Amino acid sequence: MADAVRRVVLAAYDDAPILDIVCPSGALDAANRFGAAPPYALGLATASGRGVLSSAVIGIGIGGGQRLAEVPARPDTLMVVGGIGHERAAVDGESVKQVRRPVTGARRVSPVTSAGAAACPTGPARAGARR
Repeated sequence: MADAVRRVVLAAYDDAPILDIVCPSGALDAANRFGAAPPYALGLATASGRGVLSSAVIGIGIGGGQRLAEVPARPDTLMVVGGIGHERAAVDGESVKQVRRPVTGARRVSPVTSAGAAACPTGPARAGARR
């Protein structure tokens, strides 16, 4: 039986470009409004489970807050934001540890920008791969 929704997780961190966060979510929202079947269910997740402060110094909140460690093990798609803050996120052992679990179970992993490929703990060779 096909899944009722395509669960998409957007992994974000402080100092990420705001467009890397809002553009994918806006595009998936538009797809749902125009009848995507099955629809997309987008969630924003961070290492702390709190919102992030973008590189534009605009805070982006998370409804109830979701830690990367609590993301279901098999999301349909995991998107990793890139940009200015990716270097700090890539050396944060806790962030990398938390994003590895959904990376291994996701059907698809995608960087949002080329820097997202560097931030993705599986590296650019895995980024964008499909199962």
